[in-house]
Amino acid sequence: MPVTRHKAASEAAFAYSPLDQALTSCFRIVTLLPGDHFSPLSCTLSQEDWRDPVGPYEAVSYFWGDRRRTKDLYINGKRFLVTSNLESALRHLRHDGRGQHRRLWIDAICINQADNQERSQQVRRMSNIYNNAKQVLVWLGDANSESNKALTFINTTLRPCFESVGFSCTDEQANVISRFWEEWDKGKDEECWGAIDHLITQKHARNWASVAQLLCRPWWSRAWTVQELISAQRATVLCGGMSLPWPLLDMTIQMMLRNTMIEELYAKKKQDIFHNAVEDAYGFAYERSHRILDGTDALDFVMLMQITRYRGCQDPRDKVFSVLSLLSMDFQASFYPDYLQPIPKVYASAVRSYVQHSGNLHTLSSCCLSMHASVRGLPSWVPDWGQPFEMSYLGGYSAKDIDYNFRASGDSSALASFSEDLQFLTVSGWNIDTVNDNRLQRGGKDFEYSYDEGSGHGPCCSWDIHKIVTELEKSDKAVHTRKRESLLKAVFYALIVDRDPIRGKRRQNLRLIKQHGKMWPDCLDDYLAQVRLWTQERSLVSSPGGYVGLAPSCTLPGDKICVLYGFHAPVILRPGIDGSYTFVGDAYVHALMDGEVVASADKTKFKEEQFVIR
Repeated sequence: MPVTRHKAASEAAFAYSPLDQALTSCFRIVTLLPGDHFSPLSCTLSQEDWRDPVGPYEAVSYFWGDRRRTKDLYINGKRFLVTSNLESALRHLRHDGRGQHRRLWIDAICINQADNQERSQQVRRMSNIYNNAKQVLVWLGDANSESNKALTFINTTLRPCFESVGFSCTDEQANVISRFWEEWDKGKDEECWGAIDHLITQKHARNWASVAQLLCRPWWSRAWTVQELISAQRATVLCGGMSLPWPLLDMTIQMMLRNTMIEELYAKKKQDIFHNAVEDAYGFAYERSHRILDGTDALDFVMLMQITRYRGCQDPRDKVFSVLSLLSMDFQASFYPDYLQPIPKVYASAVRSYVQHSGNLHTLSSCCLSMHASVRGLPSWVPDWGQPFEMSYLGGYSAKDIDYNFRASGDSSALASFSEDLQFLTVSGWNIDTVNDNRLQRGGKDFEYSYDEGSGHGPCCSWDIHKIVTELEKSDKAVHTRKRESLLKAVFYALIVDRDPIRGKRRQNLRLIKQHGKMWPDCLDDYLAQVRLWTQERSLVSSPGGYVGLAPSCTLPGDKICVLYGFHAPVILRPGIDGSYTFVGDAYVHALMDGEVVASADKTKFKEEQFVIR
């Protein structure tokens, strides 16, 4: 009997044969044998050339799950342990006894996870493997009543609506959604909203909530899935026994993010959880759609690391390794993934490769001294990608779809070198001034405001902008502003790092602040919301030379305000007793964001220096 045979086979554990080292494109393929749903899982494992495989294969993207909960799989008749989640995926993917075998690539099986050398080698090929697959199967896990409701709603209710406005979600048209959103951005969105308008009602609130709950599943929070989905030529989403094409889910996600009325329906009970889940899923959808649309082979390292920073992985090195094969060939040639290297060296090596091949220092935008380290031994110029970035992210460097570029160092390239042990980064730039006040907002509180209806007064603000301006006006030094710009206006813009979402109300808001020193919610809600966003973990600082800006909240008097070649924003450096510096973080400094230092005719005004950062 088959069961008896497998009991005997379980005494012998499966052992890997080494990959053919003479063939750099060698990889393994799992051939999943047919069987009924409850019979033991059996497969074969063979070596092939991913450039020219024996036949088409599908790549599985999934969440490993608890590694302590394992079940049996039989490879070439030998026992092999897989996690419960993968075992369930295989049962749903396996054809029945009358069906054919199924050729799959699955990382937990096709890579010898106990061989660090093999893992390092195969990591470099991951994007190729997923890109060459006939399709990527996105396994979200076992079904429940909510997931069934979500997939039924998308497949049977939303799908006809999308198709009625010319959107087809067949595999052959996987790039249709990219084209659709290109048209959307041109303003051709009314027709699509009209098609689903009847679904944005309380009657369908539970359906939208079930979709949001689907986006909370662990697959969405895994670092490796970013690369697996972005690399896919085609993708199909599976949850239990139900499935849908990725473009259909993509369209649904983007609708949910772009329509606040839909959010009000699905986010009533778990507002933050559901909103964050939809936002994270949108990041997946956006990058995949635009990679197809633009035909881009290589993506930006800093951008990818921002996406994966909040995603989990068993090994912290995988924060970097999981995006490696999405990067330029030059980057990949200079950075070899090595699971035997300590985490600080892996992170520092990645920064060095990026700086050397990009000519800029944009990785510094992901560093902040105030963050609690998750990795010991990291130099201050190396981001701790295993730790969430709690400070407001300035961004502002030239990248796709960013239209608010900062140019503190003009169009200059980085002048940087690294010590052999990767403990020190030496950069060139200008020493602008010294911080002398880092608590202009009084008490060091984060920005907040509340409205006391009972008192009849305006909201109580921990930052009184009027008083801040008055105090600055009393200082001996004139504050640096742009041409024909008032001090009040300079502070007004510093608090929102020069973003202006309320141009139509700008004069009214400035006048009210000047007249009352208090902020009235009916007029200033938009502005105050922006202040709250951009002042997260940041302080309003000033300098003896008259500069005002937003810097990390851990900035101290005596810290240096500097502009570095190849970096888009000023930085805060802390001098050490040995002459080296510690990187504190980037900063918005008013009247220093547009290349003023580089363009200055007075070369004696700013002192150019080399800074050794540890």
